[in-house]
Amino acid sequence: MDWTRSPYVAAYFAFEGALPAKAPYVAIWEIDRARLPELSDFIDIIEDHRLIEFNRRARRQHGVLLRVLTVTRPLEELLGSALTKYEIPSSEAAWALGELDEMGLSATNLFSDMEAAARTAQFRVSIGG
Repeated sequence: MDWTRSPYVAAYFAFEGALPAKAPYVAIWEIDRARLPELSDFIDIIEDHRLIEFNRRARRQHGVLLRVLTVTRPLEELLGSALTKYEIPSSEAAWALGELDEMGLSATNLFSDMEAAARTAQFRVSIGG
């Protein structure tokens, strides 16, 4: 399962799927890394920079991989109090994505392919930017 060290990248992924609004809220999940040692029997964090050295997308997205070592319980249950869910109204998507775009967080920068460039251009046209 892939995660990111950046709350801004997490926000981009949450809001990008919200246009057009399919649900009243988007969710951004946070893992409290201070609580992870007590969960080491159930999960493993993979963030060795040598493993993503040649993966441009993972580097741009500040990628961290979470390997679940058991299938006996859902992830939310395994992580328990180490996991926090933030819900933000999906009606904020256009504004949030516009702000993130100004910060340099867009499909073009996070994926760096032609499809991503087209998605970024389409978004900018849709908001009149």
